[in-house]
Amino acid sequence: MFFKKGEFLKLENGTVLEVVFADDEKAICLKIQKSKIIGWLYTGKSVVISNNLSDYTEPLGFEMIPNIGVIGKYRWEPLKPTITFPMV
Repeated sequence: MFFKKGEFLKLENGTVLEVVFADDEKAICLKIQKSKIIGWLYTGKSVVISNNLSDYTEPLGFEMIPNIGVIGKYRWEPLKPTITFPMV
């Protein structure tokens, strides 16, 4: 495994990713953006990346960064089922 849960990556384009799940094959990351007023915020978007070091070539295109202290977190809510009846 190349990436581990809790790590932060900064891409060349300035996007920051937080690894929230990692196994031998993949790492699931949440995108984070910086707001001038509030600070770091989750965008609500996720991305899945390979967790195999052999899939990456030099230069990597990203750098590992320390915890950035995300301030604006979403309120994580459970899924709420909606029952719909077929139209007759």
